[in-house]
Amino acid sequence: MIESIDIDRLINDKAFRAAFLEKSVRESISRQIKELREWKDWTQAELAQRLNTRASAIARLENPRSKNAPRIATLLAIAAVFDVALMVRFESWSKFLLIVPEKILWLGSEEELRRLREWSEQRGDNPAG
Repeated sequence: MIESIDIDRLINDKAFRAAFLEKSVRESISRQIKELREWKDWTQAELAQRLNTRASAIARLENPRSKNAPRIATLLAIAAVFDVALMVRFESWSKFLLIVPEKILWLGSEEELRRLREWSEQRGDNPAG
């Protein structure tokens, strides 16, 4: 789980932002799949059977450190099995950082939040977007 943000690197380093986003998305997808499976009280083997795959594939999906990101087709199949919607969208950084703070445990100071907002405004990001 991402526990903090290096605000200076987030603002100044595009490669860091990209890596941060990738890690956030991977952790979010893995966590959501596991939570949905546990909500249904299914084992990994039971979910795998419903998806016509192996339990080891489910274990990889639930592992945020897995080398391969799931394909959209796989995510759509998972959504169908759980009868939920899959939402994929592009957002400005400012909106992303406002939408997912509980997921990334953003506990920054008011000063850091002010800096992020200024940075977003300079970039032209629109949090209401």
